[in-house]
Amino acid sequence: MFHCSKRYAALSILLLLLVLPSCDRSPQSTLPVVHDSAEIKSTWIDHYYVDANGEWKDWGINQEEVTVQIPGLSQDYTFVWLSDLHIITENDEIAEADRETVAERRESFKNAAGMYAEDFWAELPEALDDWQADALLFGGDMIDYAANANIATLKAGLDSLNTPYIYVRADHDYSPDYCEVQDQAAINALHADIDGYEEIELLEYDDLCVVGINNSTRNMTEEGLARWKEIYALGKPIILVTHVPLDSMIDESLGEQSRAVWSDRELTWGADCNYVPNEVTQEFLDMVYADDSLVKEVLAGHLHFSWDGALTEHADEHVFAPAINGTIGVIHVTGE
Repeated sequence: MFHCSKRYAALSILLLLLVLPSCDRSPQSTLPVVHDSAEIKSTWIDHYYVDANGEWKDWGINQEEVTVQIPGLSQDYTFVWLSDLHIITENDEIAEADRETVAERRESFKNAAGMYAEDFWAELPEALDDWQADALLFGGDMIDYAANANIATLKAGLDSLNTPYIYVRADHDYSPDYCEVQDQAAINALHADIDGYEEIELLEYDDLCVVGINNSTRNMTEEGLARWKEIYALGKPIILVTHVPLDSMIDESLGEQSRAVWSDRELTWGADCNYVPNEVTQEFLDMVYADDSLVKEVLAGHLHFSWDGALTEHADEHVFAPAINGTIGVIHVTGE
């Protein structure tokens, strides 16, 4: 949730006064953002929008904060997370038999402020840049199905960003469900046009690697494993970004919560889970779970609920709540 300074509380009151019915202001799409570098990381309170009735509304953003401690880092880092937004843009690519289903899904993915996912996304890139994070982490299921229009809407926002980012895909990002024409090669080409669509993504810093696993609803390929090993050989601590969480070796509550929410399915990677690793993926997981592993934190989405706990005795995992309910994750990485 928000934690705002007295200055921003005062600003909120002022903004409300400015938009009273007696006010002479003309409607705008968003209120201007206050760019105060000393406080910009502490609040999103400046961001408002005008609804269909011309009324000022806040975005209903929930800020989910995580602190990751990695001893030995020479500097601190801040990353901002967004996943499970499920953008659906009205388009004519949907098969007639699925139009009612898609319309119902679009309504169900409104955020707490009543904004459709594509409208929420239209406002987010500027706000995400305002955060001045070291990087943005898009954790998958950003779109609900791989229609040309949905991918184009997502790409437009990504192209407008000034902040470096990783975008890891999941099944909703690359599957053309509900589309009348289903051309996987064309879909893959559209994704490649965004960022290259490499199986293993990397943001490398002087003393840290942020590694993204694309297509984590599928088993890793041999090429992906080889790239993972190349990055691992750099010898730097790793923060792992994946859509599908990994099964905790010491905390059963993640699996229990998943089964409770998802009809008795444990939607994580593990031998007794919904995602069962083949030999290649198991070799990757063994490197993550090893006592001397360089992986210090796993960040995931997918489950549509928040969870935080230990992955092993030497690494933690955080699962973020979905952006469809307005959740923005903020990860503070410190060497202390």
